Amino acid sequence: MASQLRTAAFYGTGALGLGTGAYIFHTLTDFSQAVSQRENRNDFMQSYTNRHRNAAIGMGFILSNTAIYWTAPKGKRPANVAVWAGMNAAALGLWYGGYLNPEIMLRPRNHNAVYLSTCEAAQVVKDNDLCVITQLEDQEPCAYPDKQILRPHMVKVGVKKDNTPATICYCGLTGTGVVYETPNLPDGTPRELVPITQMKNNLIILDKTTGHFGHQINGLDETRLLEALGEDNYDKVGTRLPKAELEKLGVKTAKEVPSWRMPFGAFVAAYPQGKVFINDYREMPALTKSYRPVWRLYDWIIDTVFDRAIERHNTTNFMMFPTIQNVDERLEPKQRVFGFNVGDEFACFTEDFVKAAKGGVVNFSLEGTPLVASWDNQYETLGIFKRKDDKPIRNTVNVYGETLVGRKGEPVKLDRLETVKNGLFWFVWQDFFPDTKVNPTK
Repeated sequence: MASQLRTAAFYGTGALGLGTGAYIFHTLTDFSQAVSQRENRNDFMQSYTNRHRNAAIGMGFILSNTAIYWTAPKGKRPANVAVWAGMNAAALGLWYGGYLNPEIMLRPRNHNAVYLSTCEAAQVVKDNDLCVITQLEDQEPCAYPDKQILRPHMVKVGVKKDNTPATICYCGLTGTGVVYETPNLPDGTPRELVPITQMKNNLIILDKTTGHFGHQINGLDETRLLEALGEDNYDKVGTRLPKAELEKLGVKTAKEVPSWRMPFGAFVAAYPQGKVFINDYREMPALTKSYRPVWRLYDWIIDTVFDRAIERHNTTNFMMFPTIQNVDERLEPKQRVFGFNVGDEFACFTEDFVKAAKGGVVNFSLEGTPLVASWDNQYETLGIFKRKDDKPIRNTVNVYGETLVGRKGEPVKLDRLETVKNGLFWFVWQDFFPDTKVNPTK
């Protein structure tokens, strides 16, 4: 009788360990999205919130199963050692893959980011590598090469003149980085943004300080919005509400810091004194305190997987996560666009459209705000700038925001529009902002 109970307990705890591990892996990784081609935002958010509890339960089953097996007298164990090892190795692998690996794999650089001079960075970054560029007041511009920021996803840029920190949030599937102000909490506690997964081919961000979630492209605290609406289902807050509704609810979108996109070689030419972010655990493992061969092997494997997957994603029509079913046919799904908004009015440009315009300049307005899109051929970059009045700009606005106006060609400097998302994929942009204008000219 005791032997039968032991056997039942062994297989019962083994099955529960496997089941819990499978649940954790299914809900906390995006692998299931690639297989099922669908996603459930609310399931993920709730599972992530309870991940420590679920992981403890799963580990409890694994340890209980192990104890039952090894405390049984020799010759009376409920199965051979291969069954025990295989069952628990599978359960532990699923547990690790869903619970631990995402945090190890996507290690942000909020506290220990490495920046090099343009000369030093040229040793590891190629001239044609695309970069996200941003600049805080009275500081040198910083370049974030796509290949360097791909895995960390989050990097603390620095502190603005008014002591407000800023963080760049990058999503390889969306194809762009966005720089957000990340002000400290009222009690002075710093915010810390970390990547946790993707949904709708866009990064989901966690504010570790508050435990709140949000999409990278939205800049919206979805947990705060959910609380303000009195709801408990994250599926209801995946898209941005009109500005007036958000204001009534006391919810604001995060403030953005202007950013633009250009090849590394052009960045060096335009900003020779600029700084370049380098992913140290990819390029410079010697910077770590000790030689750690296991870490180096792990990072090499993950970097290889990321590089090959994102290369295919960027250069073919292949969708790693085909969860966006309806794509607006005004543009091809993988067309790169420069998306932005003023208030509730959204628009985007394609690079070719602006290049083909007279002088590489397009004048237009959003919500009554006069704007101009300009292609700087010298530095291979497209910018969206705020015009000072309704008078059209006729000459190229260069990467520094400088142009000539009036009959006498008087020099002026224009400010960049803060909300520009540079070079992201159309299929993602149109999914979040379906009412967007394409290549506006008025």
